[in-house]
Amino acid sequence: MGTATSNPLVTICCTTYNHAPFIAQTIEGFLAQETDFPVEILVRDDCSTDGTREIVQGLAQRYSERVHAVLEPENTFRKGVKPLPQILPRARGRYLALCEGDDQWTDRTKLARQVQVFERDPQVSLCFHSARKLDLLTGREEIICRHYRADREVPFSALVLGGGHFVPTASMMFRNEAIGELTASYAQAPVGDYFIQVFMGARGKSYYIDRPMALYRRHASGSWSQGFRSIEAQVRHRREMCRAIDRFYPFLSGHPQAGLLADAYMDQATLALLPLGDPVKILTGQWAAARQARHLPRARLASALIRLDLARMGRRLSRLGKGARGGIRRLLSRRLGIGDGD
Repeated sequence: MGTATSNPLVTICCTTYNHAPFIAQTIEGFLAQETDFPVEILVRDDCSTDGTREIVQGLAQRYSERVHAVLEPENTFRKGVKPLPQILPRARGRYLALCEGDDQWTDRTKLARQVQVFERDPQVSLCFHSARKLDLLTGREEIICRHYRADREVPFSALVLGGGHFVPTASMMFRNEAIGELTASYAQAPVGDYFIQVFMGARGKSYYIDRPMALYRRHASGSWSQGFRSIEAQVRHRREMCRAIDRFYPFLSGHPQAGLLADAYMDQATLALLPLGDPVKILTGQWAAARQARHLPRARLASALIRLDLARMGRRLSRLGKGARGGIRRLLSRRLGIGDGD
């Protein structure tokens, strides 16, 4: 790996909290990267209590030219402070690569391959790849997020509708552009990765590399997935995502496909309501969620909701002609005060 200078080409941004069993492997995966360009490594520890902080300090002292520790004196996440917005503005690289402290890069050529994509095409703003997932409870390992079987450009619609699991965090690299606007757009979101992929995808091309170059550990201590086990936690997360998507919309309102966020909003709202089980309550809750949106276009919300309900009602309604479906949509939209959809 090239040593970091005052002008690193890539900055690796790593956020960690209570990842003592994994953080050394994570940082060693950064140091093992085979590059001919300068790289800086930023590791932000949110006042861990299990020895993570000491491990980060030790590696930062040992590799002082490349590893820079950002050590918080107290835990900020409990105060509602998201970790990524705190570290991204510190990055000096032209390109930013993400990896959380309980994940790991497993391919020494990862950075070089991604940088090559950016250098080859200045219009690319986001690059990612598939990964391996290791379930620490079962020991099962599998490849995830292999959406395609070859390297290729990814349509913006796939980033919006694919949800937060479409792009593995540890695979993400993007240009260091408009970071202030980016962090402001998702600072209050329950999961920032989704908004990064959509925000950066809207700024240019997105490119997928068909090679699993990272390991995602599920159910690791201190990980996001660990706190996502109960139905109540999942419902709460979906509702928070709805509010965050609605707040995020103005940042993309000039994009020709920004309306897709209405589809993503209704998908999250529906997932939050499914545990109710009762179809009538689900339908009522969907329309209530649509009315609660403050920024998303209501006509698009109505269209998204009708699409969801037609799909759930099965083939009988799906076989209706376009005119009949449009009539149902307009009728329901008028009755529920959302406006006509198209």
